[in-house]
Amino acid sequence: MSESQLTSKQYFRQLTIIHSALIIGQLLFLAVSLKVVSDGEVEGNDDVFKLIAPSLLAGGAIIGFFLRRSILAKAQKKELRDKLGDFRTATIVQCALLEGPSLFSIVCFLLTGNLLFLALVVISLALQFFARPTREKVMTDFVLSDGEISLLYDPEAMVAVDQKKYRN
Repeated sequence: MSESQLTSKQYFRQLTIIHSALIIGQLLFLAVSLKVVSDGEVEGNDDVFKLIAPSLLAGGAIIGFFLRRSILAKAQKKELRDKLGDFRTATIVQCALLEGPSLFSIVCFLLTGNLLFLALVVISLALQFFARPTREKVMTDFVLSDGEISLLYDPEAMVAVDQKKYRN
């Protein structure tokens, strides 16, 4: 395994790119689905989906919230670079648990044409948007010293590790 140091600027840019890619993928799939549904008549039985999709979204949101809290709670006593690694993990896990129900709701919309599923997608995307990684979120999620806070705001400070696994 190879490790490289990340500056504060690189760390937050990398995390923002990951977060944005998750959201953009859903938006592109949604756009294609809207086009497909608007071009033709889609009729399907959506009774089962009306129960499953909201349940998945509620479950994903609740589990994501508690998993994030659990991951961050375990990281409180660690050094800043380890806290930031756990912050990245918690953010990705939470967004992934919201992305699944969003994609499922898009498929349900594609199959049935029911606008209820679009509302679920919007709710999921909003929750993901509010989970976006920022320096301020790191400061509210962790108890940081003044020195750690100044490192977060120094774009050139080495604050995190980027681990890359290579297979031979």
